[in-house]
Amino acid sequence: MSDKNIFEARLDAANQRGVALVMVLLAVLVLSTLAAAIVFTSRAETLSSYNYRITSQAEYAAWAGIQRAVNYFNSAAYVPVTPVNAPVNYDVSIYSNKPSDIYYSNDSGVECIAGCTTLNSPVLLTTAGGSNYPIAGTVTSFVNALDNQTIAAAAGQTGNFTVTAQLMDYHTVNNEFFPAINLQPFEVWKVTSTGTWNSNVGAGAASPTVVIEGVISPVYLPFFANAMYGSCNVTMNGTACTDSFNSTSGTYDGADPSDCVTTTTGTSNAAAYNAGVGSNGGVTVSGGSAQIGGNVNFSNSTGTACDTGFTGSTAVATGTVAPGPPTPAPPAVNMGPWGYPDITDIYPAVSPGTNWRDDVYLDQAPPVPAGCAGGTTGYIEHMRKVGPLVTIDSYTCLTGDGSSTDPYRLGDMEPSNAMVNIVGPPAGTTLANSIHIAIDSVNVSGGAGQLNITNVVPSGAVINDAPPPTANTAVVLDIATSMTLGGQAITNVSAPGDPPPEFTVINIMGTGTALTMGGNSQLSALINIPNGDAVIGGGGSTGAFYGSIMAQNVTNNGGVAIHYDVSAKMLSGSLSGAKILISYSRPRF
Repeated sequence: MSDKNIFEARLDAANQRGVALVMVLLAVLVLSTLAAAIVFTSRAETLSSYNYRITSQAEYAAWAGIQRAVNYFNSAAYVPVTPVNAPVNYDVSIYSNKPSDIYYSNDSGVECIAGCTTLNSPVLLTTAGGSNYPIAGTVTSFVNALDNQTIAAAAGQTGNFTVTAQLMDYHTVNNEFFPAINLQPFEVWKVTSTGTWNSNVGAGAASPTVVIEGVISPVYLPFFANAMYGSCNVTMNGTACTDSFNSTSGTYDGADPSDCVTTTTGTSNAAAYNAGVGSNGGVTVSGGSAQIGGNVNFSNSTGTACDTGFTGSTAVATGTVAPGPPTPAPPAVNMGPWGYPDITDIYPAVSPGTNWRDDVYLDQAPPVPAGCAGGTTGYIEHMRKVGPLVTIDSYTCLTGDGSSTDPYRLGDMEPSNAMVNIVGPPAGTTLANSIHIAIDSVNVSGGAGQLNITNVVPSGAVINDAPPPTANTAVVLDIATSMTLGGQAITNVSAPGDPPPEFTVINIMGTGTALTMGGNSQLSALINIPNGDAVIGGGGSTGAFYGSIMAQNVTNNGGVAIHYDVSAKMLSGSLSGAKILISYSRPRF
């Protein structure tokens, strides 16, 4: 190697001195960075886990507040405003044509109009000094139970929750099968629970806070919640259909009462929804012409004797087709105390026959016809028409006083090709004071049979002893065996859905086919058949039924349109003893 090369090699070696140190320093730097990153990541994960834990604890505290609120509204400490005081304290309105004191709130978010700290403002239960509720004891108990309540934990940690509540809805429901009345408040409360966890993370550190909102409500299962309901089965054939109206808003105003509407307009009192069909067993729809203006529910809860599920095309329903809770069975009426059917002959049959009309006077003030006992308040006036002249042929006095324990008694009511008018007192009656009539059977058929119940006597009728009523008379018909409507029979329908169905409650205690409604007959009523079946339609094309039907089995063969009155839901039902959390959410702020 030349001296030059040796020199250059030595020079290169000299230039590389210290490289190892640099490499070591670089390696140490990299490892230090990695170590720092690991430490930072570990620390961040620890803090994140800690934050998640204490936030979860705050959420659990908020949930504890929700559960405490549910417990509070189910406790004796919570005292609601009674139905009697509802129109005094709250901005509510009465349902027209309903039992007395059935109210509903006028706004979403009930306002207090008397007895609260701030009038015409939302009803609130909240922290001390902030409530707006008309019962002072309830305000105090709410604060004691739900304002800044502490939850203790290990290691000195604590949480707390505070709950506020706003009354979103108030209405009253009848927790009985009408005509029995047991009005109870139905309240919907929106509760907001704020949970906080005190985590001991150091002075000045913020404690996590979580807010959960929930809705607390009782459960009310109306007896008449559907257009047709079968304790066993419901079957719809041919052109069978249902739609709805609200008698509180007036009469049914669909274009053709013998048919059902398929669309809904904003101003019409006829709707293609809310008129559901249900059963505790199965629902069967055959053919493609049927229409159900609402939901179809089936509970499959009646055992092997009944069908299960839904059979047919779901396209016939404007709502959903799905399983649902069973409707509680309404009570049967014990006809035994009145001797049916063994001593029917004691009671008068109402069959005009050669007479032109029978007028059945109920709840009348004295004087009563000659030959009737002084305390008699009900009698039949048998009318005869000879040419243009209408005369009284005879009288029959009725047994009973029209109460639920001592109803007026009649035998067989068969106004075929003739007219029977059931005439109430001149001022009519409210639903809470319904007149009870026990009847062996009803058969309204023939070409011109009419049974006018509850509404004013038809134009042209001559009432000799008492003025016709100027308002609807509420009646409860307890029929021992069966009811048959056929031909052109018109039963208490002066206009579509008038009088409202709730003014005629019909309990039929017969077995087998207890109700037959066919031809072009019309009826406005709520019908309960606990032991028998109902067969609707067939043989006509202009029939109409307004109201709701419950029976063991309901078969609708078409020809009689079913117009469900949605206001019937408030009339009778079963109110659960417990209020439950029906929905919840966790708002994100």
